[in-house]
Amino acid sequence: MVLPAHFYQLSALGKTSLSRKQQMLDRRYIADMLEAITGVVNGEIAGTPFFSAVRDYWAVSGSAHFVYTLDNIGRPGEALPASYRVAELPGGMPREWAGSILHQLVTRVDAQATNMHLIRDTSGNTLFLIAGSRRALLVGTGAGVPGLQKIVQRLAGSLPLDVALLDADPAQTGGLAQLQPATLYTGAGVPVQDARARVLANGESIDLGLDLAGRPLLLEAQSLPVPGKPSLTLLENNDGLIFVGTALGALSPLTPLPVADPMALQEALSDWLLRVGGRFRNLYATPSPAWYTDPVYIDQLRQVLNRAISGPTNSQGVPVAGKLADEAGTSEVRITAELPPVAAASIVVPKSAVRP
Repeated sequence: MVLPAHFYQLSALGKTSLSRKQQMLDRRYIADMLEAITGVVNGEIAGTPFFSAVRDYWAVSGSAHFVYTLDNIGRPGEALPASYRVAELPGGMPREWAGSILHQLVTRVDAQATNMHLIRDTSGNTLFLIAGSRRALLVGTGAGVPGLQKIVQRLAGSLPLDVALLDADPAQTGGLAQLQPATLYTGAGVPVQDARARVLANGESIDLGLDLAGRPLLLEAQSLPVPGKPSLTLLENNDGLIFVGTALGALSPLTPLPVADPMALQEALSDWLLRVGGRFRNLYATPSPAWYTDPVYIDQLRQVLNRAISGPTNSQGVPVAGKLADEAGTSEVRITAELPPVAAASIVVPKSAVRP
């Protein structure tokens, strides 16, 4: 007999169709758990979003389920049998669990008809494989750790593969040498040195065929003109998904975004939002392993940029939100958004660029 942690939740969480009064778990549970863990570590089992946090996933094998994050599979420096972990969206979490805010977010993500996988490499980069009825698109190629071609081929199947590079950061372009895409897309001003690159203009779309609901699956190109880091973003209008590269960082208060010129970034965001604002409900970024980022994150980012630009009050004397804290041992200051709904934007700015 096996009595795992949270034993009394087994029936509620669907880990077994039998109640604890009908049958106790036996050593089959241990074998199933080992298979689930091994499958995730090897990149062969795709996790799906779990409602405990927006970076949590769970994997299933037989009677065993376990919850994990894409970055906590091994200890730092530990050699693993594969360099990539995979998560699948939509994931199919039972709708009857939808109670809390995070439950509702999982339900919203599971209602998406955009068939996609998050692929997280051991260097901390996320790639997005989006599959339509006619083509597959890989957004970003990661840092170039070995094994990319194998996992992409397994997920894309027989579909022709295209690649989109959202910026020229090595975390975007490093894996390109392992692939042979039919088409290589990038954006205006993105310095990708590749003869195959096709530059997309604002409003131009990548056509992947149909999504899981039979709707046209189009990724609309819109530039994000960040000074020193021109970037391409891709907008899927049916489910309201937008994909960004490294320009906005990891979308997490735990990893603040370095900003040398707050005014220039604020202007770039304003220009971008004139074209995409109000059209996306979920924000995906290649440095982030999250299955959901609220669009309010962009509002928070603009809030902390405004705090750096305007000081504690604006020109009308109205207080500007944003908490300041010195970065120990540096000439920089961290500014974090207040009252976060799901995630709090945070930036690190030179003290000389912050209005006191």
